[in-house]
Amino acid sequence: FEENAATCIASAKPSIIHQGPSPASLREASTTTSAELTLVLSEAPTADVTVTLSISNQISLVSGAIVTFTPTSWNIPQPFSVVPIDDLIHEGDHAGTIHMSVSSADVLYNGLTSPPLSVPIEDNDCASLDAPDGGSLSSCSNEHGKTCTVQCGQGLDPATPVVLQCLST
Repeated sequence: FEENAATCIASAKPSIIHQGPSPASLREASTTTSAELTLVLSEAPTADVTVTLSISNQISLVSGAIVTFTPTSWNIPQPFSVVPIDDLIHEGDHAGTIHMSVSSADVLYNGLTSPPLSVPIEDNDCASLDAPDGGSLSSCSNEHGKTCTVQCGQGLDPATPVVLQCLST
């Protein structure tokens, strides 16, 4: 009886490759301007691969939440788009996050984990204003480009209302 030795060669796991976002970042006030991202697979699967996208509360999907690759379309970029959520909260520049879950009858792709994608977002909101002691704020918005009228208390300078314009940095 002679035992034959088998040689096992470990192959790299397949992966999901992404491009984008394009443009490189979004601005909250531009909720009609979307960022496009694309996905492709690193190698041909033996069965359809479904990538389900889930997003953080900072962005919204414009296109569907499911991207499907077939054994013949695995290398064709599949696009999807997101837009920023204009939330009126001053949070500085931040990012929206896209998570992917993968399912397939191909055991190499089924359950594949992929790092989340990040979409940079430029905040358009200013820090909130507090009324001066004994004074008031009126018609205030903390959105970039909007104004707020500050009235100081009686006997305090300035005696006339001051209009401030919100400029995010």
